[in-house]
Amino acid sequence: MSTEAMKIRAVPGTVDVCLAQARRMARAQWLAAVAMAAGIAIGVGVLTWMGSTGAWGRSSLAQAVGRLHGALQVVAFLWPMMVTWRDEAPSRRTYHWSQPVQRMRHQLVRTAVGGAALAAALAAGGLAGWIVGALVQGGMASGGGEVFVASAGSLGLAYLLGSVPALLSDHAVLWLIGAYAASALLMTAWPALGWPGAHFLEAAVTHGRWSLGRALGAPAILSGAFGQGTATEHPEPWSALAVWLAVAAAGVIVAVSVRQERSGAT
Repeated sequence: MSTEAMKIRAVPGTVDVCLAQARRMARAQWLAAVAMAAGIAIGVGVLTWMGSTGAWGRSSLAQAVGRLHGALQVVAFLWPMMVTWRDEAPSRRTYHWSQPVQRMRHQLVRTAVGGAALAAALAAGGLAGWIVGALVQGGMASGGGEVFVASAGSLGLAYLLGSVPALLSDHAVLWLIGAYAASALLMTAWPALGWPGAHFLEAAVTHGRWSLGRALGAPAILSGAFGQGTATEHPEPWSALAVWLAVAAAGVIVAVSVRQERSGAT
Protein backbone atom coordinates (compact mmCIF):
# COMPACT_ATOMS: atom_id res chain seq x y z
CA MET A 1 0.00 0.00 0.00
CA SER A 2 1.37 3.44 -0.93
CA THR A 3 2.17 6.07 1.67
CA GLU A 4 -0.59 8.30 0.29
CA ALA A 5 -3.16 5.50 0.57
CA MET A 6 -2.10 4.84 4.16
CA LYS A 7 -2.62 8.52 4.99
CA ILE A 8 -6.10 8.45 3.47
CA ARG A 9 -7.01 5.33 5.45
CA ALA A 10 -5.64 6.87 8.64
CA VAL A 11 -8.07 9.81 8.53
CA PRO A 12 -11.45 8.75 9.98
CA GLY A 13 -14.63 9.59 8.15
CA THR A 14 -17.63 11.41 9.55
CA VAL A 15 -19.39 8.14 10.45
CA ASP A 16 -16.33 6.96 12.36
CA VAL A 17 -16.16 10.26 14.23
CA CYS A 18 -19.88 10.08 15.09
CA LEU A 19 -19.53 6.57 16.46
CA ALA A 20 -16.43 7.46 18.45
CA GLN A 21 -18.11 10.52 19.96
CA ALA A 22 -21.28 8.56 20.74
CA ARG A 23 -19.27 5.87 22.55
CA ARG A 24 -17.27 8.47 24.47
CA MET A 25 -20.37 10.40 25.54
CA ALA A 26 -22.36 7.25 26.32
CA ARG A 27 -19.68 6.13 28.76
CA ALA A 28 -19.35 9.50 30.45
CA GLN A 29 -22.81 11.06 30.36
CA TRP A 30 -25.37 8.26 30.27
CA LEU A 31 -26.39 9.13 33.84
CA ALA A 32 -27.53 12.60 32.70
CA ALA A 33 -29.80 11.07 30.06
CA VAL A 34 -31.28 8.61 32.58
CA ALA A 35 -31.85 11.43 35.10
CA MET A 36 -33.50 13.55 32.41
CA ALA A 37 -35.88 10.75 31.39
CA ALA A 38 -36.71 9.96 35.02
CA GLY A 39 -37.33 13.63 35.77
CA ILE A 40 -39.81 13.90 32.90
CA ALA A 41 -41.64 10.77 34.04
CA ILE A 42 -41.87 12.04 37.61
CA GLY A 43 -42.96 15.49 36.43
CA VAL A 44 -45.72 14.05 34.25
CA GLY A 45 -46.84 11.84 37.13
CA VAL A 46 -47.03 14.77 39.54
CA LEU A 47 -48.89 16.96 37.04
CA THR A 48 -51.45 14.28 36.20
CA TRP A 49 -52.00 13.59 39.89
CA MET A 50 -52.50 17.30 40.55
CA GLY A 51 -54.84 17.51 37.57
CA SER A 52 -56.92 14.52 38.58
CA THR A 53 -57.40 15.92 42.09
CA GLY A 54 -57.82 19.58 41.11
CA ALA A 55 -59.42 21.84 38.54
CA TRP A 56 -57.45 20.64 35.49
CA GLY A 57 -59.17 17.28 35.23
CA ARG A 58 -57.63 14.48 33.17
CA SER A 59 -54.49 15.52 31.31
CA SER A 60 -53.08 14.33 28.02
CA LEU A 61 -49.35 13.82 27.57
CA ALA A 62 -49.25 16.89 25.30
CA GLN A 63 -50.74 19.07 28.04
CA ALA A 64 -48.24 17.73 30.58
CA VAL A 65 -45.35 18.41 28.20
CA GLY A 66 -46.63 21.97 27.70
CA ARG A 67 -46.69 22.56 31.45
CA LEU A 68 -43.23 21.03 31.91
CA HIS A 69 -41.77 22.97 29.01
CA GLY A 70 -40.16 25.72 31.08
CA ALA A 71 -38.15 23.25 33.16
CA LEU A 72 -37.21 21.19 30.10
CA GLN A 73 -36.05 24.35 28.38
CA VAL A 74 -33.62 25.19 31.20
CA VAL A 75 -32.14 21.69 30.93
CA ALA A 76 -31.81 22.02 27.14
CA PHE A 77 -29.98 25.36 27.53
CA LEU A 78 -27.54 23.82 30.02
CA TRP A 79 -27.11 20.46 28.25
CA PRO A 80 -24.26 21.63 25.94
CA MET A 81 -22.04 22.69 28.83
CA MET A 82 -23.13 20.10 31.39
CA VAL A 83 -23.25 17.06 29.09
CA THR A 84 -22.00 17.59 25.52
CA TRP A 85 -18.84 19.48 26.55
CA ARG A 86 -18.62 18.42 30.18
CA ASP A 87 -15.05 18.91 31.49
CA GLU A 88 -14.01 20.05 28.00
CA ALA A 89 -14.30 23.83 28.02
CA PRO A 90 -12.22 25.51 25.27
CA SER A 91 -9.12 25.83 27.48
CA ARG A 92 -9.35 22.10 28.34
CA ARG A 93 -10.22 20.76 24.91
CA THR A 94 -6.78 19.31 24.13
CA TYR A 95 -8.10 15.76 23.74
CA HIS A 96 -10.78 16.92 21.32
CA TRP A 97 -8.34 18.96 19.24
CA SER A 98 -5.77 16.15 19.14
CA GLN A 99 -7.99 13.91 16.99
CA PRO A 100 -7.03 13.50 13.30
CA VAL A 101 -10.22 15.22 12.16
CA GLN A 102 -10.80 18.67 10.73
CA ARG A 103 -11.72 20.93 13.66
CA MET A 104 -14.95 22.40 12.39
CA ARG A 105 -16.32 19.00 11.37
CA HIS A 106 -15.30 17.47 14.69
CA GLN A 107 -17.06 20.18 16.71
CA LEU A 108 -20.19 19.94 14.57
CA VAL A 109 -20.27 16.17 15.04
CA ARG A 110 -19.82 16.47 18.79
CA THR A 111 -22.58 19.08 18.97
CA ALA A 112 -24.90 16.89 16.88
CA VAL A 113 -24.20 13.82 19.03
CA GLY A 114 -24.95 15.83 22.16
CA GLY A 115 -28.24 16.94 20.63
CA ALA A 116 -29.08 13.35 19.74
CA ALA A 117 -28.42 12.30 23.35
CA LEU A 118 -30.79 15.01 24.55
CA ALA A 119 -33.44 13.92 22.03
CA ALA A 120 -33.10 10.29 23.14
CA ALA A 121 -33.52 11.31 26.79
CA LEU A 122 -36.61 13.36 25.92
CA ALA A 123 -38.14 10.50 23.92
CA ALA A 124 -37.49 7.99 26.70
CA GLY A 125 -38.86 10.42 29.27
CA GLY A 126 -41.97 11.03 27.18
CA LEU A 127 -42.66 7.30 26.91
CA ALA A 128 -42.04 6.75 30.62
CA GLY A 129 -44.21 9.78 31.41
CA TRP A 130 -47.06 8.42 29.31
CA ILE A 131 -46.90 5.13 31.26
CA VAL A 132 -46.71 6.86 34.66
CA GLY A 133 -49.52 9.25 33.74
CA ALA A 134 -51.70 6.37 32.60
CA LEU A 135 -51.13 4.57 35.90
CA VAL A 136 -51.89 7.70 37.94
CA GLN A 137 -55.14 8.68 36.23
CA GLY A 138 -56.25 5.38 34.75
CA GLY A 139 -55.29 6.03 31.14
CA MET A 140 -53.64 8.84 29.23
CA ALA A 141 -54.27 10.24 25.75
CA SER A 142 -51.26 11.42 23.78
CA GLY A 143 -52.88 14.70 22.72
CA GLY A 144 -52.05 16.78 19.67
CA GLY A 145 -48.99 15.61 17.73
CA GLU A 146 -48.11 19.20 16.82
CA VAL A 147 -47.21 19.84 20.47
CA PHE A 148 -44.51 17.17 20.37
CA VAL A 149 -43.12 18.51 17.09
CA ALA A 150 -43.07 22.02 18.54
CA SER A 151 -41.44 20.72 21.72
CA ALA A 152 -38.68 19.02 19.74
CA GLY A 153 -38.07 22.19 17.73
CA SER A 154 -38.18 24.51 20.72
CA LEU A 155 -35.87 22.40 22.87
CA GLY A 156 -33.58 21.97 19.88
CA LEU A 157 -33.47 25.76 19.61
CA ALA A 158 -32.59 26.05 23.30
CA TYR A 159 -29.85 23.46 22.84
CA LEU A 160 -28.35 25.33 19.87
CA LEU A 161 -28.47 28.66 21.71
CA GLY A 162 -26.75 27.08 24.72
CA SER A 163 -24.15 25.49 22.44
CA VAL A 164 -22.79 28.84 21.23
CA PRO A 165 -21.30 29.95 24.59
CA ALA A 166 -20.31 26.35 25.38
CA LEU A 167 -18.25 26.24 22.19
CA LEU A 168 -16.63 29.63 22.76
CA SER A 169 -16.19 30.24 26.47
CA ASP A 170 -14.89 28.58 29.64
CA HIS A 171 -17.66 30.41 31.50
CA ALA A 172 -20.67 29.49 29.38
CA VAL A 173 -23.14 29.40 32.30
CA LEU A 174 -22.18 32.93 33.30
CA TRP A 175 -22.69 34.07 29.70
CA LEU A 176 -26.17 32.53 29.64
CA ILE A 177 -27.12 34.09 32.97
CA GLY A 178 -25.69 37.44 31.88
CA ALA A 179 -27.53 37.34 28.56
CA TYR A 180 -30.83 36.55 30.30
CA ALA A 181 -30.33 39.29 32.92
CA ALA A 182 -29.27 41.83 30.28
CA SER A 183 -32.25 41.07 28.04
CA ALA A 184 -34.68 41.27 30.98
CA LEU A 185 -33.19 44.60 32.03
CA LEU A 186 -33.23 45.88 28.47
CA MET A 187 -36.85 44.88 27.92
CA THR A 188 -37.83 46.66 31.17
CA ALA A 189 -35.70 49.78 30.86
CA TRP A 190 -35.99 50.51 27.14
CA PRO A 191 -39.77 51.09 27.03
CA ALA A 192 -39.73 52.83 30.44
CA LEU A 193 -37.17 55.36 29.21
CA GLY A 194 -39.17 55.98 26.08
CA TRP A 195 -36.27 55.18 23.75
CA PRO A 196 -37.11 54.75 20.06
CA GLY A 197 -37.53 51.24 18.76
CA ALA A 198 -39.02 49.83 21.97
CA HIS A 199 -42.02 48.39 20.14
CA PHE A 200 -39.77 46.76 17.54
CA LEU A 201 -37.56 45.29 20.29
CA GLU A 202 -40.58 43.83 22.09
CA ALA A 203 -41.89 42.36 18.86
CA ALA A 204 -38.54 40.73 18.08
CA VAL A 205 -37.87 39.32 21.54
CA THR A 206 -41.13 38.60 23.33
CA HIS A 207 -44.53 39.29 21.79
CA GLY A 208 -44.27 39.45 18.02
CA ARG A 209 -45.22 36.78 15.52
CA TRP A 210 -41.51 36.24 14.77
CA SER A 211 -40.24 36.68 18.33
CA LEU A 212 -37.72 34.49 20.11
CA GLY A 213 -40.06 34.13 23.06
CA ARG A 214 -42.77 32.75 20.78
CA ALA A 215 -40.34 30.25 19.26
CA LEU A 216 -39.12 29.04 22.66
CA GLY A 217 -42.66 28.82 24.03
CA ALA A 218 -44.17 27.05 21.02
CA PRO A 219 -45.33 23.82 22.75
CA ALA A 220 -46.82 25.70 25.71
CA ILE A 221 -48.71 27.95 23.30
CA LEU A 222 -50.07 25.04 21.24
CA SER A 223 -51.07 23.01 24.30
CA GLY A 224 -52.91 26.00 25.81
CA ALA A 225 -50.78 25.83 28.95
CA PHE A 226 -50.69 29.63 29.18
CA GLY A 227 -54.35 30.21 28.44
CA GLN A 228 -56.32 30.94 25.33
CA GLY A 229 -55.33 34.61 25.04
CA THR A 230 -51.75 33.80 24.14
CA ALA A 231 -52.76 31.04 21.78
CA THR A 232 -55.25 33.08 19.79
CA GLU A 233 -53.26 36.32 19.33
CA HIS A 234 -51.13 34.57 16.69
CA PRO A 235 -52.59 31.12 15.96
CA GLU A 236 -49.32 29.38 15.13
CA PRO A 237 -45.70 29.69 16.33
CA TRP A 238 -44.15 27.74 13.45
CA SER A 239 -42.82 30.72 11.51
CA ALA A 240 -40.98 32.11 14.53
CA LEU A 241 -39.61 28.66 15.39
CA ALA A 242 -38.27 28.10 11.86
CA VAL A 243 -36.60 31.52 11.70
CA TRP A 244 -34.91 31.23 15.08
CA LEU A 245 -33.76 27.66 14.45
CA ALA A 246 -32.02 28.94 11.32
CA VAL A 247 -30.46 31.83 13.27
CA ALA A 248 -29.27 29.54 16.09
CA ALA A 249 -27.85 26.99 13.62
CA ALA A 250 -25.93 29.79 11.90
CA GLY A 251 -24.63 30.88 15.30
CA VAL A 252 -23.32 27.38 16.01
CA ILE A 253 -21.60 27.23 12.61
CA VAL A 254 -19.88 30.55 13.33
CA ALA A 255 -18.88 29.35 16.81
CA VAL A 256 -17.30 26.12 15.56
CA SER A 257 -15.39 28.13 12.95
CA VAL A 258 -13.52 30.12 15.60
CA ARG A 259 -9.96 28.86 15.99
CA GLN A 260 -8.97 28.82 19.65
CA GLU A 261 -5.21 28.54 19.99
CA ARG A 262 -5.45 28.40 23.78
CA SER A 263 -6.97 24.93 23.49
CA GLY A 264 -3.50 23.48 23.12
CA ALA A 265 -3.91 22.33 19.53
CA THR A 266 -1.12 22.81 17.05
